[in-house]
Amino acid sequence: MIVDSSVVLCLLFREQRAAEAAELLNRHADDLHMSTVNMAEVLMRLRSQVAKPRLAATIRAFRRMPIAPVPVDTAHAELAASARFTYPQLNFGDCFAYAVAKLQKMPLLTFDADFAGVDVDLVGLPLHN
Repeated sequence: MIVDSSVVLCLLFREQRAAEAAELLNRHADDLHMSTVNMAEVLMRLRSQVAKPRLAATIRAFRRMPIAPVPVDTAHAELAASARFTYPQLNFGDCFAYAVAKLQKMPLLTFDADFAGVDVDLVGLPLHN
């Protein structure tokens, strides 16, 4: 399963769905993957939003998650660029999460409603918004 940054950030920032994020990550711990672009996205958000005294511990918590990195290549970049115009609601990072899920033929674990309507299997979105 491909993990979108929204799920990881929800857990690390202890947002409303953090318990659900933890449960989903634990349930699928043996098959979690994330694009290196989305890993960078998580690290950037942590550096910009976590207080300096807690930053190192929060980054360590992210690194301990059982999520395997998926290096992106030209095929991912081309599909991400195409996705930006097919699904204009997706941001840069979202386009890479989508591209990796599509090319790896894996479902995408996300809490980001912007993914509604994309042509990959989604896990984590609520049944209604």
